[in-house]
Amino acid sequence: MKIIMNVKIIRAILVSCFVLITFCTILGYAADTGVICDGIHFTTSEGIPISVFPSEVLTSDYQMYVNSTVKNTTQKSKNLLLFATCYGENNKLIDISYSQYTLSAGEETTLNLPVVIPAGSTQSSVSYEACLWDGFATNTTYFQKAVFLGYTTDLYGISVGGRLIEDFSNDKNTYTVQAKAGDVIKAIPIDGGVNISYSDYIIPGKASITITPPVVSEQTPIRTIEVYTYTEYKDTYTLKSLSYDINGEAYSIDEFRSDVTSYTINLPDNTYYVNLNPESFGSISYTVTDIDDSPFSIDGVSYGRMRTDTTSKSYQTERNNKNGVIPIKNEKTNATVYVTNGTETTKYNLTFKSKQPRLTSFNYTGASKDSYKPVFISGAALNNDNGSILFSDRYWATSNISESLVGASLFMGVYTNRNSNWWNNTGVKGDEYFSFSADTGGTIYMITASDISDYSDWTKQNGGTAPAHNAPAWKAIAKDWNDYTSPKYFLVAQSWTDSTFIQRTKNPWVNEVDATTANNMIDTTRNASYIFSKKFSPNEVVSIAHTGGKGDLAGVTVWAVVWDDGG
Repeated sequence: MKIIMNVKIIRAILVSCFVLITFCTILGYAADTGVICDGIHFTTSEGIPISVFPSEVLTSDYQMYVNSTVKNTTQKSKNLLLFATCYGENNKLIDISYSQYTLSAGEETTLNLPVVIPAGSTQSSVSYEACLWDGFATNTTYFQKAVFLGYTTDLYGISVGGRLIEDFSNDKNTYTVQAKAGDVIKAIPIDGGVNISYSDYIIPGKASITITPPVVSEQTPIRTIEVYTYTEYKDTYTLKSLSYDINGEAYSIDEFRSDVTSYTINLPDNTYYVNLNPESFGSISYTVTDIDDSPFSIDGVSYGRMRTDTTSKSYQTERNNKNGVIPIKNEKTNATVYVTNGTETTKYNLTFKSKQPRLTSFNYTGASKDSYKPVFISGAALNNDNGSILFSDRYWATSNISESLVGASLFMGVYTNRNSNWWNNTGVKGDEYFSFSADTGGTIYMITASDISDYSDWTKQNGGTAPAHNAPAWKAIAKDWNDYTSPKYFLVAQSWTDSTFIQRTKNPWVNEVDATTANNMIDTTRNASYIFSKKFSPNEVVSIAHTGGKGDLAGVTVWAVVWDDGG
């Protein structure tokens, strides 16, 4: 029905009610009214949500409906007032439609209010709003204002236990707040036309709020907000739980406790990566420290050690890890999880162990009179994580490794080999540098920056092609970027500006760095784009030969192993 009353008086009543109800709603006073409402919707007579104005200019009256599905969850009847207002130019109130209802205890029904858009209207000349209250003269709102064709998923705020989240912003969709068991989480919409649903949640824990507009579009998509609740202050700087997965299979840490900060975890054999899945109400970051040793030796010699005369303990620097994906090298890696609330910090130390493919023989041949013995790093030696070095004297590191080589094990030489007697002078192409066999088969890749056309009887995989990128130089590109499919095998070698390798610990490499910063930290980059491969079987002896290259470019030469077991 249409109310017959002076429009100015009605408007004054509406303004007063809107102010009062909006104020009360924001404060959360109407958070528990005993009436559940699915929102307010503008639909056709068939119940289809109206997403566009019926026509550019209406040639006749257009009948639409304002409807809402409601349920009385109390044991008493509830009065409801569903009304719609029409505004013209200059926001002038020109019409009101309303219906009053009485909802019995426990009753659920759909309310429908017919509203006419008059002939001659355009989308810009009229606007409609609708509300669901318990009456004009009271301050209880069952659903706040819905705007015809003006849907938004913005909120006035979110209350937890009747208290508004202090740092709420419609530009933010994740919150961490203190609460107590039994507290109710409630979103307070600006637009009553949206549908708000809540995931099942317990406190402490996570609650997901989904806000769905009546018409989902690119401009107004479904919005999801996550609210993490904790009960004690220490929850903001300690872990709630800690698990990990390997190739998508989930594992838990036995007897994990938030107040115990050191763990040794034995992993399945042939594990190369662990993906950490910690839970906390604080901010989480990760570091990784490689172990400068090998768990096995050949003829009493451990080939997993760096050259101590040039690197000391610098290889074991604790370096930042970007996303909690931990590479396992030399069968043992130390990872650290830091949890902080900005003031307090807890450090969790994790040592991961896994038996990985091992060498069964090693013969150092052509360079036997030189001191530059190769080093073998088992497990996931090659990574885009600022942790992959190319030479045991650490003059070079690597970045932008192609997906096909990430996780490979690595034979590395010594960069100063380029000036050594055998490699640079007496050794010639085809002479054996070293040979090896292993308990697992795989494919070995000779990777060099030196322009060579062939390598023994190995198969050429890349003859000098580098992937295309838009950066001015490799120095200025994210060091973990490998979003390319061509070439299939490639990596960038980079040398440090500081011969003492202080720059090596700065960890800029997984982030975009501007040209100035890059030039201050990286001296030279080389495209290691000449790559040859050879397949080998378990315990088959593989001969590693001199490439024939000399000088600086030839110095950038390594041998990567991708194991048949998927490593």
